[in-house]
Amino acid sequence: MTATPTFGQPDPGVAFLNKEGRLADIWYRYLVRLGQLTAERQIAPVAVSASPFTYQATTIGDLLVRGGTVSAVTLVRGNDSVSCPTSGFVPMAANDSVIVTYSVLPTVTFVPRARA
Repeated sequence: MTATPTFGQPDPGVAFLNKEGRLADIWYRYLVRLGQLTAERQIAPVAVSASPFTYQATTIGDLLVRGGTVSAVTLVRGNDSVSCPTSGFVPMAANDSVIVTYSVLPTVTFVPRARA
């Protein structure tokens, strides 16, 4: 028998509202998590400008870099940076930046993720 996922659903016996008449914390957390199970946006091509090109994520996702002649891909998070492969997916958090250095224009696509 396969168990049906509950996604952290509270016990149905738990009150939906607290004593103050507000949404109970456990139900609030459940509803937020449920809302985060789908991506916020659709897969989107990125318009690449002159090299070095910088893309900043507004949500969690992966930046796909492919084709062209790419010499460097760097992920920047705050004051830290890390070199990445010159093609493939680069996982990103909101506000991360990826710097792509190239001599022949690559194709770049951002794939948003669910936040669950």
